[in-house]
Amino acid sequence: MIFSIINAMKKTPNINPESQDVAKLQAMVKALLLSQERKESQWKQERQSLLEQLKLAFDRQFAKRSEALKPYDESQGDLFNEVECEAAKEERLKWSRRPLQRRSVVTQAPSKDFAS
Repeated sequence: MIFSIINAMKKTPNINPESQDVAKLQAMVKALLLSQERKESQWKQERQSLLEQLKLAFDRQFAKRSEALKPYDESQGDLFNEVECEAAKEERLKWSRRPLQRRSVVTQAPSKDFAS
């Protein structure tokens, strides 16, 4: 883009008013205005296209995603079934543990009279 502007500047005709008449100068001005308007519309279209691409990229990267399983990931649903694992652990703990029984610490304590 920058090169096209520089090239356009290099190709600018000689605008010496003494060497050309007013009608030719007006025609040159109109031609330059039309070319600038075309370039401006191209820039606006390119800007709009880039903004759309940026929005799509942001949506692709930061949008909400569904955690639903896709057809090729059906087997992955069985890998981390935490509810069943926790239920199995609780079952094992219930049957493998003996309930604690309360025992007396002092079975036969010697009786002494400390008051004397």
